[in-house]
Amino acid sequence: MKYLCIDPSGTGTTGIFFFTDDKSEYKLSEYKNVNWEEHLNFIVEIVKEKQPDIIIYENTTYIYGRQHQGTVGLYKLIGGIVALKYVFDFIKEINSIAVNQVKPFKDKLFTGQEQLENLTCKAGR
Repeated sequence: MKYLCIDPSGTGTTGIFFFTDDKSEYKLSEYKNVNWEEHLNFIVEIVKEKQPDIIIYENTTYIYGRQHQGTVGLYKLIGGIVALKYVFDFIKEINSIAVNQVKPFKDKLFTGQEQLENLTCKAGR
């Protein structure tokens, strides 16, 4: 199986991680742009190239009164990601994980409260 994991941003930095079950291939990349459509084009090109079976993306739970253009762009990008299964017949599943589940886990990884096998967290620059 081939997996494409996406941390989308409509107007900032979208993170991408691609890997296979047998660990024969993996790729970590990012894309920066202020236009959500360019982020979607970047994702589409990776989908065409890698032909993932499963796509997992980080979904936002931030719905509040003070929306801004970045939030609207993110919602549009998420809609584009969900629609990929109607465009590419090799995609078997598209799933999401809520940002409010990812952020606490990330914090635990960075503080050493949680660990993943073969993953080392080091202080940045």
